[in-house]
Amino acid sequence: MTPLSALLGALGMVFFAFGLLSLMLGLFGAPTLGSWIGINFLAGIALLVVALVVNLEHLRERMRSGEGGAGSVATEAAPSHKRQSCSSSSASSGSWPTVTTGVST
Repeated sequence: MTPLSALLGALGMVFFAFGLLSLMLGLFGAPTLGSWIGINFLAGIALLVVALVVNLEHLRERMRSGEGGAGSVATEAAPSHKRQSCSSSSASSGSWPTVTTGVST
């Protein structure tokens, strides 16, 4: 993501959030202008679309190279846990495994 598209996307989200906030306040009785709400929504959507268009070539390049495939980051960041199992002798006999604490009595 280029810095310009990140800035435009963030500003678009702020405008859209202000539109939602103004709408909610207006529904609960706060004095607000309908044009203010509409301008915020339209500016937010326009900025988000511009951010997407500015970043479109970068996204295409990432998809072509295979870098942006689904789950590519998540699989690298996921920790690898190994599953531990009980010993077969205690599991098959139905008894609880014994735990040693290292303290002799």
